[in-house]
Amino acid sequence: HPPHDLGYLGDIELQVGDWEAHVRNIVGHGRKKHTSYDHIPDEVFWPYGATDAEVVYRLGEIYLPQVQQQSHLARLYEQETQPATALFGESEWSGIRISRGYLEKLGAYYVRARSDIETQCRELAGADFNPGSPEHVFAFLAGKGFARQLNAPTATKGFSTARDVLLGIPHPICELILAYRSFQKLRSTYVENLAGEIQCEICRDPKNCTHDGRVRYGMRIHGTVTGRQACSMLHTIPSPDDEKDLTAGATLRSLFTEDPGYSIVYGDFSQVEFVILAFESDEPEFIRLIEAG
Repeated sequence: HPPHDLGYLGDIELQVGDWEAHVRNIVGHGRKKHTSYDHIPDEVFWPYGATDAEVVYRLGEIYLPQVQQQSHLARLYEQETQPATALFGESEWSGIRISRGYLEKLGAYYVRARSDIETQCRELAGADFNPGSPEHVFAFLAGKGFARQLNAPTATKGFSTARDVLLGIPHPICELILAYRSFQKLRSTYVENLAGEIQCEICRDPKNCTHDGRVRYGMRIHGTVTGRQACSMLHTIPSPDDEKDLTAGATLRSLFTEDPGYSIVYGDFSQVEFVILAFESDEPEFIRLIEAG
C-alpha cells in the first residue's frame, strides 16, 4: 500500500511541500524524537499548526464525498473512525500514571540481572569479556571453532552475532549473551525511556516532577499493517514472566497504575478480526465456533 499519512497526502493532493521539516528539526522524529512539542517556539509552531489544520480540512473536501458514495466506507468512517478519534484524543490528553516505585525496582532488578550474567560470561570467556560487545562475542566463539557459523560476508563487519545466529551455536555462553541483551533492552526501552518521559502539566520537568507523574504517547487508529490501532510504546510491552516478577518485585505491566476511583482494563486481542467478522455478519455457526473456543 502507498503511504497515506497527512504529510504525504497533503503534498500529492495540495502540493504544500514538507511543512513539518522545521518541527522535526527541533523535536526529532520517530525513535530519534528527543523532546516534546511544548519546546517548539511559537513562531515555528503556529504556522505548523495552522497548515496542519488547513490541510486536514482541504483533504476532507476531497476525500469525504468519495467515502460517502460507498456505504460501507461511510459507515466505517462515521460509526468507528470518528468516535475512535475522539476517544484516542482523550486518551492522549490524559496519559497514564506510572508507578515511580515500581519503575525503580525494575531498573535495579535489570541492573542486577545484567551484572550476574556478566559474571557468568567472564567465568567462561575471561575477565575482560564484554557480553554487550559483538567483537568480543565473535572473537570468543570463533576461538571455540564457530567462525563458520558467525561468518556473514555481506555484513559491515564480516560477521554476525544476531539472535538467530547465536541460537544455532551449541555453546552455553550464547544463551547468556541473549539473556544479557534482553535485560539491556528491557532496561533501556522501558525503564529509562519511561523515566525520561514522565511529564508534568505543572512544572514540565520529567526529572524533578512531583505533580503529574504521567506518560503520554501518540495513539494510532490504524497504526499496524493489519489495520489495528497501536501505541508507540504500550503495544510492545512483553507478557509478564511470573518467576522473574517475584525476583524483581514488580512487572512491566504493574508500572501502569491509576488514580483512586479508576481502573485499568486489559483486553486480549487474539484473533480479534474473526470475532469482529462474526459479530458483523451475525452468522450463527461462526459465532458458535468462536464461543466454543
